[in-house]
Amino acid sequence: MENMNERTGDLVLPQGTYVLLQDAASGQVEVVTGPHKVSLADTDKPVIYNGFTRKFDNVAHKEQAIKVCASANEGQYIVLTNPSTEKDGRSHPTKGKQGTVALNSGRKINIQGPDIFALFPAQIAEVIDGHQLKSNEYLLIRVYNEIAAKENLKNAVVKTTEKEDKNAKNLIDEKEIRTGNLLIIKGTDVSFYIPPTGIEVLSENGNYVRKAVTLERLEYCVLLDQNGDKRYVEGPAVVFPKPTETFIEQNGTRMFKAMELNENMGIYIKVIAEYEGEDPDVKKGKRIFKAGEELFITGKEQKIYFPRAEHAIIKYGENSIHYATAVPAGEGRYILDKTSGEVKLLKGPKMLLPDPRTEVIVKRVLDLKTVNLWFPGNTEAIEYNQKLQAELEDSDLDFLEDSITPRSRVFAKKSISASFSAVADEMERKTSYTKPRTIKLDTKYDGAVIMNIWPNYAIQVVNKSGDRKVIEGPAVTMLEYDEGLDVLELSTGKPKNDHDLLRTVYLQTKNNVVSDIIDVETKDLVNAQIKLSYRVNFEGENNKWFNVPNYVKLLTQHMRSLIRNIVKKDTIENFNENAADIIRDGVLGTSEDGKRTGRKFEENGMCIYDMEILDLKIGDDEIDDLLRRNQHDTVRQNLRILQATKKLEDTKTLEDLRRKEMDEIAQTKKKEHELEETKIDQVNALAIKKLQNDKDKQEDLDIIGDANLERKKKHDDQNLSIKQEYSNIRVKEFEKEMAAIQPKLIEALISSNDIQFSAVLAKNLKEQRGGFGGLFEKNKGGWQALLNVIKGSPLERRIMKLASDYDTLYNEKDNENE
Repeated sequence: MENMNERTGDLVLPQGTYVLLQDAASGQVEVVTGPHKVSLADTDKPVIYNGFTRKFDNVAHKEQAIKVCASANEGQYIVLTNPSTEKDGRSHPTKGKQGTVALNSGRKINIQGPDIFALFPAQIAEVIDGHQLKSNEYLLIRVYNEIAAKENLKNAVVKTTEKEDKNAKNLIDEKEIRTGNLLIIKGTDVSFYIPPTGIEVLSENGNYVRKAVTLERLEYCVLLDQNGDKRYVEGPAVVFPKPTETFIEQNGTRMFKAMELNENMGIYIKVIAEYEGEDPDVKKGKRIFKAGEELFITGKEQKIYFPRAEHAIIKYGENSIHYATAVPAGEGRYILDKTSGEVKLLKGPKMLLPDPRTEVIVKRVLDLKTVNLWFPGNTEAIEYNQKLQAELEDSDLDFLEDSITPRSRVFAKKSISASFSAVADEMERKTSYTKPRTIKLDTKYDGAVIMNIWPNYAIQVVNKSGDRKVIEGPAVTMLEYDEGLDVLELSTGKPKNDHDLLRTVYLQTKNNVVSDIIDVETKDLVNAQIKLSYRVNFEGENNKWFNVPNYVKLLTQHMRSLIRNIVKKDTIENFNENAADIIRDGVLGTSEDGKRTGRKFEENGMCIYDMEILDLKIGDDEIDDLLRRNQHDTVRQNLRILQATKKLEDTKTLEDLRRKEMDEIAQTKKKEHELEETKIDQVNALAIKKLQNDKDKQEDLDIIGDANLERKKKHDDQNLSIKQEYSNIRVKEFEKEMAAIQPKLIEALISSNDIQFSAVLAKNLKEQRGGFGGLFEKNKGGWQALLNVIKGSPLERRIMKLASDYDTLYNEKDNENE
């Protein structure tokens, strides 16, 4: 309740203060400038602008949001970032509440004091003291907007050391005003300086004013340019660097003493660049020194030596000065000529200063056998040579074989014994002679920085002028000296957060996978957790790809809000069954012809072209258990249906195979029948051909056959006529017999008094339409008619016996006729 009262209470702003208020409903940020009293509504939220994140941050207490107006006294100036578009950026908030105005985002202007004003939302002000310079101080300035610098050059505050002040046009040449160009303002020329808009003063370790180097006699300093050139300056002098130069320091100092030499001291020099100068070997003589030459400068030729850019000092060990060795009387030294390999004996007394270009002092070491042979019983000689032998074994010196005495060995003597350090180019060499050896050159890291960009990756190259370019792989590129790479800081973890950012300069542009975990709530207030992964490509203009330093954060935060809104519109049951389709349709768009539109981000050209739901967890265990049971039941039923469907499909497949087998058998039989018909056709063709050949013979046979048939026909006709005639005779004879039988038959029938028989006979005769006398009329049935008359009477047996006897007699007569 206390925090709520503070948030919604009154806010009193005194003179010279202001506060930023954000409307929680619309997001609009307004500025309130004091003196003023403002009553905070429930939707008003005091915020402060963070210039690093470019966001408006909330505050724990509303008083923390009250800021002091930007104020510059005389001799100070204000660097205002994101000025307004009105009044050349000098339009500032007035007393009371005022909404935001249009700003020139990314611009800066310099406002000289005295002045005080409040800031609009998103503005940043830095108050800087005017730069006061002593004669041995200087400023390093940079032109960040050449157009603004040229227009406002007259507004710069320049106080020179002379009586009459010079303006900036006389101090800075307009030709040197180029974006990104660095310039030096020397304290010997200017005592006070305030830069105009378009020019900024660069700081070093928090200080804007930098110290020049004041050199006394026998002192010098070294300046290193960005192109690698060195500049040596001798005293007395006040040394100001060029804009691209820096002082070389050693042991915390920029000033170094010149080398003092005497006749017993020398410096071994390598000429690394051609130049014209005095020859140390020739008094008061000049010549051109070629690169690669070696010089040995002693105190005889030059008492004081100042290093120069064309010289590199060759060092043996840690020291750069060579000292002479004393050779007392009665003693000698071996001198090795490095050119010819000859070893000479030099006797004392003498101060020996070997020329390192051609000479080196060596010691001869004898082995124990040689010492005992040459110096029998001399224990001192044995101990000395053993000591030398131990020194050789413990040191990094190489042995030299003596050409005269194979068993004797010599080693190089150190001729450097003083510690003197010079700030100059140096070359280190061993203190002994080394046998020739092969070397392997490895220049992998000696040249320019080479970037090998893999396929589907990209980098953004940025130079000191702010120019940017994106290079896509596969490619190999070399960076300029002032070029660097933009760094991405990506959120990590599951769910994604900013606790442990991954720093990288490589952006994966294709098939990029980003995973996340999202907590959601369904329409029926059931909590769930979704684990998913996005597949991301970067498309369109590549100059937008690096606009968002943390594209993972942009992606996951936007998707969390979108997916929570999608899930909130559905029930847990439907969402549990169709989670993948629901989320993919909402994020990627509905599928048309198997393709989805995806989701694009205009901020940096990022596009989600696919996504996968890895896991879904229900927050309520009881609901999760019920859904699982329901799902298991559904799966069981589906499996039963699937099993039945599979069985049906197997049956259909089996029957189809049987039908195909029968079809194949029918095809085979058909083929066999066709082959058989073909064979028969072939046989018929042969038979036809044979018949055709026998045609003439068959015609003759037909003539003979026709004659035989004619004879046979005449014979058959004759026999038929005989049989017809005989048949007529038989009928006449039968009629006579029946005529004799009829009266007797009738009489017998009457006498028998067989009334039943008479009735049957009368009925049958009536059916014959003519009585008994019509039985043998033409077309009346003949014998069959008689049988029909007596059918079913006792007389039928008698008549049938009579007929049988007649047939027997008839057959016998036929045989006799034949």
